[in-house]
Amino acid sequence: MRSALLATFFAFVAIAFAVSQSSWADWSTTSSAPGHGSNGNGPNGPHNGIGGSSGKCLDDSDVTTFINGYTYLLEHPGGPNFNQTANTILSDNFTVWSDSINIMGTIPLGTPTWTSLADFIKSESYIPPLPTVSTLSTFHNCDQISWRWTATGVKNADAPIADPVPVAGIITFSVNVTSNKIETVSSEFNTAVFAHNIGNPECQSANDGK
Repeated sequence: MRSALLATFFAFVAIAFAVSQSSWADWSTTSSAPGHGSNGNGPNGPHNGIGGSSGKCLDDSDVTTFINGYTYLLEHPGGPNFNQTANTILSDNFTVWSDSINIMGTIPLGTPTWTSLADFIKSESYIPPLPTVSTLSTFHNCDQISWRWTATGVKNADAPIADPVPVAGIITFSVNVTSNKIETVSSEFNTAVFAHNIGNPECQSANDGK
């Protein structure tokens, strides 16, 4: 049911995008920072603080790897390296929490959007790409990463508006640093700007078209 609801929404949105065939085959960097993290209950999950239970934590190289990989997933759903990238950086128990996606896809607020890596990979068939994702800032502790980003190029290709606005968002990754994979994503973004850019009339300013 959840996939059907998301598919209904994103089928409408997808007319705004042309799926890029560009390859980011070289996005990945090698990381070797073992340690311990936890998926836990709730959108962010618990974390173990400085040092974790094994005394080892994420480093800057890990952060770069995860953000570059997830950027590829956002920009290239259905791309040639989507599945490989997802399997490399995401846990089998991968869960996404996003009321921003839920409200646009009519999924109950406060519930997970995807509850497994397999479900997330299936979403590539109906999720439109965010054409250009840029990093604003990052912060990390032992096993969590906060990433502020913007996406440009979000539009309805059949009826582009005159004043598109970058879509701003923030994602928190909870990482199991024993397996060195992301277990939980908490993602929110400006849904009003997104709707404005794809031409929803209720989100247009009073001066649009004048």
